[in-house]
Amino acid sequence: MTTGSFAPDFSRLRKVLTRQGEPDRVPFYELFADNEIMEAILGRSVRTVRDRVDYQIKLGYDYVVTWVKNVAFPTEGQGSAADMAALAHEARTYNLAGQGVIRTWADYERYPWPARPVRITGRSRKRPRCSRRE
Repeated sequence: MTTGSFAPDFSRLRKVLTRQGEPDRVPFYELFADNEIMEAILGRSVRTVRDRVDYQIKLGYDYVVTWVKNVAFPTEGQGSAADMAALAHEARTYNLAGQGVIRTWADYERYPWPARPVRITGRSRKRPRCSRRE
């Protein structure tokens, strides 16, 4: 069960990403959340991918962020700074704007693109099993 009146719907985000019209509302999701925040929302520690998915489902996100092990996108130009948040960590790292791997048309032409294009479908053959603890 989600909190509030948000009903998750990936098609809302897909509509925005594929520029297929205006969604009924702004898609609700976030790319990162600190463990302390997720633990406060869930009322338990966050240790697994399932815990992270539970957090996102509980908040009613239209999109669940997860990662694939041993896959990383190339980056260039990273920085770090002291964390100024109330629940501060040692430092925050970030990618510098304008310092990406592709900066010129020649960079684009040289980039090792995947052999097959990636499709945004929002569907999976295997549904994730998530505990919905309230």
